[in-house]
Amino acid sequence: MIVITGLILAGCSSSTELQVAWKTGEYPPKHFSNIGILALLKSNEARIDVENGVAEALRAQGIRATTTWDIWPFANNQEIMKKMGYDKEKMKEVIQQKVAEQKMDALLIITLYDAFKEERYVPGKSVSVGVVGFTPGMYPAYGYSYYGYYGYAYDIMTTPGYYVDASTYFVESNLYDISTEQLIWTGQTSTVIQSSPEIEAEKLGRVLVKGLIQGKALAK
Repeated sequence: MIVITGLILAGCSSSTELQVAWKTGEYPPKHFSNIGILALLKSNEARIDVENGVAEALRAQGIRATTTWDIWPFANNQEIMKKMGYDKEKMKEVIQQKVAEQKMDALLIITLYDAFKEERYVPGKSVSVGVVGFTPGMYPAYGYSYYGYYGYAYDIMTTPGYYVDASTYFVESNLYDISTEQLIWTGQTSTVIQSSPEIEAEKLGRVLVKGLIQGKALAK
């Protein structure tokens, strides 16, 4: 059962807010020894900024975190994957292998699910991977393992149509427990770009970690 936490939190500034968050099931906050961070964003620069920002926010709370932009440099790059001959089954194998090598016991996957500029958005594949308007069984993301969700989110990311230079971004973040391969927490944030990408990524990281801790998905 996916249980809503009733969590609507303001961020560290008005530019980034956690709009809604869900926690799967009832269990106490969990201690993870190493959380992997994977940002599925088209821009490599944005991916690095976001992964670094979230990892630093976790480390500030005494939680070990590992960025994956240098471990899986191909994870958000369709051309590299094609050249390497990776299909979805091969990607599943590679992801599981790298998770084991890095001794990750949790994986936080971050994806852009919408973007607006001047109140206008041109969609590619008109699909939300998020919880807004959630209906049980409506969004396949919640029945997926972490590598299954990666494949689903990757398909959304690589479909042309949404802005990459937008004034407001809507991001979904899903935390998976590697031991069960199941989703344990998901949250959606909105960010209005007001400063440099690095600063906005740091704000996003602080908001996400605050939500994870206050939502009792993570223990410090």
